[in-house]
Amino acid sequence: MKTVILGKGLWYTVITVIITLTMGSLITYGIVTEIAYQMWFFTYYFMITPVLICIPDLILMSIIIPII
Repeated sequence: MKTVILGKGLWYTVITVIITLTMGSLITYGIVTEIAYQMWFFTYYFMITPVLICIPDLILMSIIIPII
């Protein structure tokens, strides 16, 4: 049972990462760019690095939590 829960956790992590990197990034970029365009004092730089830094943490949590 622990193996099944571990596998599901990893599967959910992979799905989350894929959706965040594709649709989430595109939606965020589109919305924030439109808002930033309307404000002369606001500059927006799209950075994907924070998402990439969080991926190992998500994988680690999806492994450690079922074991605990």
